[in-house]
Amino acid sequence: SIDAKQMIGPVVVFLFVKELAPLLSSGIIFIRSGPAIVSELALMKINKEVQALEFMGIDTFSYLIFPRMVAVIVSNYILSVFISFMALIGGFLVLGFVHYMRFYDYVLLLTKEMGLDDFVFFVQKVGLFGLLIGASTMHRALQVERTFTSVPVALIRALVSLMLYMLILEGVFALLQTGL
Repeated sequence: SIDAKQMIGPVVVFLFVKELAPLLSSGIIFIRSGPAIVSELALMKINKEVQALEFMGIDTFSYLIFPRMVAVIVSNYILSVFISFMALIGGFLVLGFVHYMRFYDYVLLLTKEMGLDDFVFFVQKVGLFGLLIGASTMHRALQVERTFTSVPVALIRALVSLMLYMLILEGVFALLQTGL
């Protein structure tokens, strides 16, 4: 027979740490910061602020793009670690109350299931999702026309294309994880 206590380790590690935490954190960053990045950069381009920076000799990549890219990636890492930690604590609370498992036994169960390859997978997935969010939103923002009405269009295009890219990247990670 299958013991529920022994199955919780693989389920928690796979479902929460490898799948839901990176997706959920990326979704939160995508929904919260994506529109802000697109709106700000698109309006800067329309108001010719980007052109003014270039005219003054300021590299727009190092001044506008790179800091936002780093912020999105770092925020995605921090939020993913926080969500993973909360999921692991939630798993312990459920096991502790339902199956009377001690914290030490729960930690042993998780460390037996989670290896270095899981950590590397987590770091790569979260980093690539953050990079994708930053690159996609900034690319669409800097493609706007000269009118203010093109900002909502760029915003919608950025969000729709970002959802598609995230879905494709999640599919690639699923294929890599299954070994295909």
